[in-house]
Amino acid sequence: LYYNLTGALTAASLCAELMKEAGLLTDGIEIPTDLSIAPSTVDLGEGYLGKTAMKELTLSGLGLDPATGTVSITATEGITFSTDKTNWQNALEVDYQNGSVVQSFYARVSLTTAGVYNGTVTATQGSKSVEVPVTINVIELGGGDPFTVGWTMSKTDLATATVNGTVT
Repeated sequence: LYYNLTGALTAASLCAELMKEAGLLTDGIEIPTDLSIAPSTVDLGEGYLGKTAMKELTLSGLGLDPATGTVSITATEGITFSTDKTNWQNALEVDYQNGSVVQSFYARVSLTTAGVYNGTVTATQGSKSVEVPVTINVIELGGGDPFTVGWTMSKTDLATATVNGTVT
């Protein structure tokens, strides 16, 4: 029998509750009631001005109260979210049941200004909240002239390239 991550977390939580009620290992069992996003920090490295950078994140929550509800995911300006990498929005609403949630989603940063971008992704459910810092160094490419280089796909002409534009 194999569980997905949500099923495994729910089963582990239920097992811990039953063990605690039965008085087994009561000193060593802590049932988390946290909300978390993994990874806990997002460093996107470097990206080029005018492009976007994306990272997959995972929202997790156990022992959420009420047992059925919604977790809101928001961010600072410049960050949008998607669960399918196609439909992007400024905020996500993630429904949960049985007091637990596991949901993967994507955060995308629009690289509109050169320099270091610092933003924050925030998940909120009731009084619980978690923040994840997002950073990327945005590089502006400047100067030069556009050009293209192409090679033929011929066995007899392996060393010849066609250049359109000025290359220095």
